Amino acid sequence: MDSHSAMDAVNAASDLSKQLISLSSGIIALTITFTKDSVHDSKRARRLISIAWVGYFLSILCGIWELMAITGTLEPIDGHAEPSIRGSNVVIPSMAQILTFAVSTLLIIAFGIHLLRLPRVPAVPPPSATGDKDA
Repeated sequence: MDSHSAMDAVNAASDLSKQLISLSSGIIALTITFTKDSVHDSKRARRLISIAWVGYFLSILCGIWELMAITGTLEPIDGHAEPSIRGSNVVIPSMAQILTFAVSTLLIIAFGIHLLRLPRVPAVPPPSATGDKDA
């Protein structure tokens, strides 16, 4: 592989890692914002969403690890190696990031399906504004 193709592969791997970091961060923020009221009644829902959040956090950490490995690949200690994303120093964190992201996404889907299957609790009407009490 020529030097230009190797750099294109390094850039693509770096971009993918950054995209998964951004998606993981966004999904964590959105689910925290919009699910805080809907999970308090279901132990299973809390467990699913909590495990998914931990998985997304691990995906972010693996992505940072991968970016650091790519940086090390671009400037090796001996200075003679050709840049490559096929070394275990890049492949292991990359696969870990992709796997944790995929599993966490499946957990979010399971969380959503679980919430849709929960019975709806009817809303309690507000008390009368006139202060009259019905017998």
